[in-house]
Amino acid sequence: MGGSFWAGKDELLNSVSRFQQSRDQKIAEQIAKQRYKNGCVITISHATSKPATLVEGVPVYNPANAALFPAGTVVCDIYGNTGYIKKEKLQKEIKFMNKFNFAVGDKIPVITSIKYTGKKPAEFDVEKYQKGYIGRPLNVKQ
Repeated sequence: MGGSFWAGKDELLNSVSRFQQSRDQKIAEQIAKQRYKNGCVITISHATSKPATLVEGVPVYNPANAALFPAGTVVCDIYGNTGYIKKEKLQKEIKFMNKFNFAVGDKIPVITSIKYTGKKPAEFDVEKYQKGYIGRPLNVKQ
């Protein structure tokens, strides 16, 4: 008798967990779609000059002035991911062409809160978006 009660409890907990995951995914999709709609900075690889996917904890710099995009900037990629730039303590060292270094613990604006729309945006025109580079700029100002 006790075994069936616990089996039912586990099944119920799994069902609740799946429901919460589904709800969280739908909320994340709505947030990501709204970020695209409101406008975002598209991420480009510094190495290839082609669109780059978002990476949590990585800074994005503005090629126009070689400065990091500030906290509060919304970023996106062509794959349906969006993120929010926030000042965070770095978990690993970041070096830019041996000319500028960020050490573990430095607090700089980096990509956070990545949300996925659920699919790649249809007919995405990179040229309509301001560009931000991920990778290895020559000089970066905080």
